[in-house]
Amino acid sequence: NTAKVFIDVQDENDHPPVFSRKLYIGGVTEDTKIFSSVLKTVATDKDTGNFSAMAYRLIIPPTAEGQDSFVIEVYTGIIKSAIMFRNMRRSYFKFEVIATDEYGKGFSSRGEVVVSVVNALDMQVVVSTVPPHLVEEKKEELIR
Repeated sequence: NTAKVFIDVQDENDHPPVFSRKLYIGGVTEDTKIFSSVLKTVATDKDTGNFSAMAYRLIIPPTAEGQDSFVIEVYTGIIKSAIMFRNMRRSYFKFEVIATDEYGKGFSSRGEVVVSVVNALDMQVVVSTVPPHLVEEKKEELIR
């Protein structure tokens, strides 16, 4: 006799997330409105299905006012402003982003984020003319 046998091989959560960059650099202007998009973080995972679905969160040092300066959309990785940045030009914020696979229940990885407060003209320079590889190579000099 013969029989057909079907074997369903399922993935297990055995890979941690990996960020597309070690350091994300963005900028906001002094007149940036609350909940404006600042930058997008991206982490991927070699697993499949829900095991590769990310949940993002931020670890931000507390401000003197006690409120977070940025928030993140949990499932997209988009970082948004959470305060007004008036009279804060030439300031910067340094914090961490954490991606956790399996919708926040699995493995985690960390990335660094630096957001500068600049005037509108400087924003064009921050966003469009700094090559990512140069940022990586000079990150210690850029963040002081």
